[in-house]
Amino acid sequence: MKPMKIFAACAVIVVALCVSAFAQTAKKPSVVIMPFDAKGGVAQEDCDIVTDIFESEYVVAGNSTVVNRSTLSKIQAEQKFQASDWSNSSKTAKLGEALNAQQIVSGQLRLYNGLLFFKAQVQDIGTLAVLASVNIRVESTMQLLDKIPGICKDLAGQVGGTSK
Repeated sequence: MKPMKIFAACAVIVVALCVSAFAQTAKKPSVVIMPFDAKGGVAQEDCDIVTDIFESEYVVAGNSTVVNRSTLSKIQAEQKFQASDWSNSSKTAKLGEALNAQQIVSGQLRLYNGLLFFKAQVQDIGTLAVLASVNIRVESTMQLLDKIPGICKDLAGQVGGTSK
C-alpha cells in the first residue's frame, strides 16, 4: 500500500507542476515587433538585421509570446495596413486586434554626427501607453548587435517580463 501512496503523491506533484507551467505560459502577453525604421542615412538592410536579431533575443529575454513577422506581413496584406503611419492609434489598435496581441514593440535606428542612435519602445495595444523604452548611442551596427540581448532584457524587465 505504501508504494501506491508514493506513486499518488508523485502524480499529484507532476500534475501541479504541469498546471503551474501552463498557467505561466497562458499569462504571457502576445507581442508584435514591428520592423524598425531606418533614419538619417542608416541602410535598410542594417535595420532589417537589427530587427531580426532583436526579435529573436526578445523571445529569449522576456516573458512574452512574439508574433512571427511573416504572420504580421500576412495580416498587413490581408487588412491592407500601411506601416508608414503608426502614430495613428486606431490603426495600431486595429492591427493589434487582428493579431490578438496585447503589446507592440517599435523602434528606429538613426545616424547622426557619425553615431548610431537606437530607440525601442513597448506599447500597450489597447491604450498605446508606453510600457517600456530604451535609447542608446553606439558607434556602429556591430556594436549595437552586441548590445541587443541586454536591451531586450531591460525592456522585458520594464514590462514585468522575466530576464534569464
